[in-house]
Amino acid sequence: AGAGKRVLRWRSGARRRLDRMIEYCLALAERAEVELDGPEQEAWTDLLDIELDNLRVALDWDLNRGTVESEGPLRLSAALWWFWARRGYLSEGINWIEAALAASPTVAGEARAKAFYHLGNLALDQGDLRRARAMYEAVLSLPREAGDAIVFPHGDPHHMASVAGHGFAVGVMD
Repeated sequence: AGAGKRVLRWRSGARRRLDRMIEYCLALAERAEVELDGPEQEAWTDLLDIELDNLRVALDWDLNRGTVESEGPLRLSAALWWFWARRGYLSEGINWIEAALAASPTVAGEARAKAFYHLGNLALDQGDLRRARAMYEAVLSLPREAGDAIVFPHGDPHHMASVAGHGFAVGVMD
């Protein structure tokens, strides 16, 4: 009985430590999302490089811990989109965001909109214009609550869907 209690305490402590790590990684990624578009972008990119293994563990744990749907994986994976793009980890970023979207089909609002939007950005960076346009259109199809204003710093989804659609049409005609 004593060994069983120790194992349960260890598991409970490990779970709490992983939960704290997820909180840290989410705060780091959301701060970095802003800073990666500023004058300190190299320092922030380097910091995310250092934390990359922890970010991956946090994403994996948050996606697979079997808790009620949460927007955490959506927020974390989407916040890292600029890092994935800067480092050329386009497929990895796409895979994480897709996994987060699949794991939380009923989560709505800003977290879901940003996930679709940044998935579109990564698809656009890969040259997958059809997929990019579909992701931007998915943002536009999401229900909005009254007063729900989501800021997209790299272009409004209407414009981005148009750009991706134009690029796709030009590519088809060439």
